Amino acid sequence: MPKSGVRKNPKKTKSSNLHDKERFDQSRRLAQGFSSLFALERAMTRDPQLLAVRLSILTSQRRKAINQGPSLLTTASWQGLALFPAADLALSVCGGDWPEMKNSPNTDRWSTHVRWGLDQFAEIQRLIAAGMTYGALMTTRLFLERWTINIASSHSIPAHESEMESAYITRVWKVFGTTIKLNMGHEWAWLSECLHGRDRYQDVLRADLFVTGKSFSDAETKKFAKRVSEIAHAVLLQVFANIDTMLLENKVQNVHSPMRVTYTLPPAEVLNASTSSPIFKAQFAPLDPLFVFSKIANDIVKIGQEYRANIASFAADDEEFSISFSDVLSALLERRGRSVELAVKALTSEGAIYDPESGRGYLLTRLYRFGAIAQGAILVAGVSPKPEAQAMRTAAAALESAWNLWLDDSHTSLGCVRGLLEQTARARVHRLKPAKAEKLEANRNSPNRWLEAASLNRLNEFGRALGEFSHLKTTSRRDMAFKRLIDVQERTAEYPEQTARLHALETSAYFLAKEVHSRLRRHYPNLGEAFLKTVTLFDADGHKNFEDEFMTRALSIRDKDWGDPDFKFF
Repeated sequence: MPKSGVRKNPKKTKSSNLHDKERFDQSRRLAQGFSSLFALERAMTRDPQLLAVRLSILTSQRRKAINQGPSLLTTASWQGLALFPAADLALSVCGGDWPEMKNSPNTDRWSTHVRWGLDQFAEIQRLIAAGMTYGALMTTRLFLERWTINIASSHSIPAHESEMESAYITRVWKVFGTTIKLNMGHEWAWLSECLHGRDRYQDVLRADLFVTGKSFSDAETKKFAKRVSEIAHAVLLQVFANIDTMLLENKVQNVHSPMRVTYTLPPAEVLNASTSSPIFKAQFAPLDPLFVFSKIANDIVKIGQEYRANIASFAADDEEFSISFSDVLSALLERRGRSVELAVKALTSEGAIYDPESGRGYLLTRLYRFGAIAQGAILVAGVSPKPEAQAMRTAAAALESAWNLWLDDSHTSLGCVRGLLEQTARARVHRLKPAKAEKLEANRNSPNRWLEAASLNRLNEFGRALGEFSHLKTTSRRDMAFKRLIDVQERTAEYPEQTARLHALETSAYFLAKEVHSRLRRHYPNLGEAFLKTVTLFDADGHKNFEDEFMTRALSIRDKDWGDPDFKFF
């Protein structure tokens, strides 16, 4: 077994590749016609490749539908994005840089934190528009927590003993009076409920084209996008307020704060035309090698570079600055362009880490596997009882966001992996201990209770380490959490610091794969066998050995000092 936990495929000759392509094309044509597991099960005797091809088709259909469907950017999205050029100019005049990091800055340079705040709002809008609903929820909650800390520090608002988190957040944001119309503690609690696979988020997941195969524009999804964007916009106002303060402290008089800029968005037909353009849609693609090294990705990079140069020119020359809609679009694309630049560096310098023999191709194989496991979870959710189906759908959504954000080198991917692990444990309890699951559902217990009930309590420390990345608090200990994720890997891992996120993601995905296989094997034995052969590349004993070996390693990271909190926000 190689270090990745996935069996390597044998090398193939040119002629065998051509033969495989012909077989795949034939299987693809056949698989297009099957919409139910029952039909697929019966057809498997004719073509064992059908399941793998069907899962691949579903993944492709989802991405195509997102590209062809209407934009999910809302009024709140555009109201925030419209002021990005003014905000970027103000930060540049105050000496702000353009941070490369995708993760919360651990620096005393305040302008970096503020620009990162803009980046996070843009990232939330990108995730919503790309159908990464779980990632959008996670990023929004982190965004809210981060700036709650800032307000609490600025206004000296400590938490009361035994005060609930939601009540504290509500009290902190009340310092703005009626400026912020949302109850931010209530919204934080709603985000958390969704991340635990509850509340109306299930309506969104049922409407998702994961399930329907249709355009990602259902009414429930639009309401979801609107609510998440409005929460993020309320937090963005605090980011803008910090820019206002920076301008005052630097005695800058010739540049307006975004808080004092008015901009009228263009008519709906202009918005729709702009958001339907290929380059606008391209920013929603995952940062896999096929996209990162494409011409359109390079075009996005160039737009970002030109935008930064224009902002720097206005900042240096004291020119009159007026916002055009093309500036607004460029400000959004600039954020993705910076991510592409980082991905090019990473894939160029570290590509050999994934596998020296097959490089980028092996990375793409991994991404197929993540997508296939997620789609498999969605398929079995369709024939499972309600709470069990909720867990499988939420796990699939968490996995989909996790691997996309992993490609971005974002720690938020680990927050999504935490949700993946929790929902997988929830599904396992429903499968093995339905009576126990019913009680836990009624009590809305913590994630660790699901792990314990699923007999996965050896993963508690692993789960805690992941949990450090699902929240952002003054007590966060992410440095030690990441060290645990490094230590839990196999001793033979050659680049443990670089592969820690991937290892956590891949391991948790395989726990979900076990749940998918168990359900397929019970009702659709041919599909269950095909899932092992074409997706996980494990047999049933291999799955069990994989889990046992990992849980033994996970025990070894227990009882170690977590140290002091490692964030210094102010």
